[in-house]
Amino acid sequence: KSVALKSLSSIELAEQYYSASDLETMDLVLKTIKESWPNHPLRWELESVHAQLMKDTAHVSLAALNALEAYMNGYQSSAHEAWPLMPRALYTWPSEAQADFTHRLHQLIQGYPDQPLQASMAWSARHIAHFSGDKLGFARSSERIGQLLPLNIIGTWDNDQGKGLDIPYPPEKEFNSTAQYQGKLTKVQWRSNYPKDLRGKINFNELLSPTRWQIAYGANVISVREAGNATLRISTTDPIKVWINESLVFTSARINGWLFDGISLPVKFHKGANSILIKSAQQTGGWMLTARVTKTNGAPLVYEVKSLDTPIPPVQSTIPPILDESFITQQFQSRFSAEAPARRDFHTLHLLEESGLKVERLKYSEQVAQRFPNSIWLKVSRATALWENGELGQAADIIAQLFKLVKDKAQAPYLIELQTRFWSQQRLDVKARKVARELIEKRPKDAFSYTHLSNMLKNKGWHEESCMLLYKAERLDPSDRRIQSKLAKCEKNIARHARSNIRYQRIWSHYPKLTTTFEEQYRKARLARDTSTMIAIGEECVKAWPQRSQCYLLLARGLWDAERTVEALNTLNALNMLNPLSSLAYKQRGEWLIVLGDQEG
Repeated sequence: KSVALKSLSSIELAEQYYSASDLETMDLVLKTIKESWPNHPLRWELESVHAQLMKDTAHVSLAALNALEAYMNGYQSSAHEAWPLMPRALYTWPSEAQADFTHRLHQLIQGYPDQPLQASMAWSARHIAHFSGDKLGFARSSERIGQLLPLNIIGTWDNDQGKGLDIPYPPEKEFNSTAQYQGKLTKVQWRSNYPKDLRGKINFNELLSPTRWQIAYGANVISVREAGNATLRISTTDPIKVWINESLVFTSARINGWLFDGISLPVKFHKGANSILIKSAQQTGGWMLTARVTKTNGAPLVYEVKSLDTPIPPVQSTIPPILDESFITQQFQSRFSAEAPARRDFHTLHLLEESGLKVERLKYSEQVAQRFPNSIWLKVSRATALWENGELGQAADIIAQLFKLVKDKAQAPYLIELQTRFWSQQRLDVKARKVARELIEKRPKDAFSYTHLSNMLKNKGWHEESCMLLYKAERLDPSDRRIQSKLAKCEKNIARHARSNIRYQRIWSHYPKLTTTFEEQYRKARLARDTSTMIAIGEECVKAWPQRSQCYLLLARGLWDAERTVEALNTLNALNMLNPLSSLAYKQRGEWLIVLGDQEG
């Protein structure tokens, strides 16, 4: 078998890996591709995927970065196939490798040959730069993302049980920037002067109220110099509908996740003014939206943003087809070589998962099960798709089959984790812990073995025992930030506050602009009654996160404690500019006015 594998091309070896029905074949393919194709991006791709199977989190990221660099340096013709590698490249960075990984990511951004993927890398790098306070990295990343489509926003309206997506609310009938419409709670109108998130996201949860099971819209009018084809690239956490020049071009009622440029719609613009309307149907959780308009190849498209009231000249053209979730699946499929269908199916399922298209992922996994009924990785994808859609019986059967394949429990920790997680959810905790302890015996020098059992004990409330296991994991992998974060939380649970605080400080030092960092620094300043520091932290927080209500509250409370009453109340006014119906602003203002004796206010 080894001799036969050595005669295969890199893509054929990749296909052998993804379609493999036993772990021995996967190991043999991995060994062969390392020897025969040491510099090929598929070698590094397989290493990254296999590292996930082995729960070697650092190598997941390192191998993915190596694969991206290999595409850029020697295999540019297939560079567009690297989409699934971006999330892997960012999976987890050891603390001592942060500077090196960041440098390598920026080199990729500057030279990667596929422009849509280059923008995706830049989007992630800009977030990292923002969190770490890296102004130069932020500016360099922003250049590669290009112009984001500025959107006027309006909302909210009722979306009870998701029915609002198909109810035609007023913005679908006209663009009128001055008109007021009856919303869920009060009159609403289009807004364009709201604070803008530095990373480029529109966070409806911070800009509008109420938010649970609600409808909002984003819209604008752009003018292009010549008629032609373009691509509208949308990132969204929730179901949407999209209209171009009043024609419905896309609808999806089943999105529940976020993938940058996850929806890339082919559109045809007229010469001159064109309208874009996006309807977002929030359910629960995060509620964000971002849009870009590019040329069909992902290069920047030159356009001018016009007033929302700009009339759209009537132009005779064919009515575009209305696309849906199946179009997204087809798009994901088209990114990968048809020469390796098992690889294509594995990555398509992964992208559907990233996009939050649970139902589409389940449907596609059913088709894949017909094509590759014995593939380990595709069985894993099908089992998790069933699990996420609540079909636990079928998921349990597939997971049990996979578990039986693992003759040596040290061979595939990921499959062990999958089985024990399922047992724990079914309240078979004793059985799950027994297998987790066996994994420690088999892999005593693997940090994951200890964190795996630690998570189970933490969920049962056994914090002392959980911490002891994490200390063992830390000794094996002291640079893993996830272990450090788990230990900080665990130590806090067992009242080791000094150690927990030191650990948190170490973590936050890498990301000084995170809101959690600001909040912790603010808490300490308030305990010390240091109002000057409280105000400074609040100002920095608002500057870094102009679309976060919590930052305005930190600043306002610091000013109030410093007896700078007028400035504190003005900061609440700024919070109302962020969200005119913010209950937080009204509640805080009411409490302070009572203290000031203004009962009427």
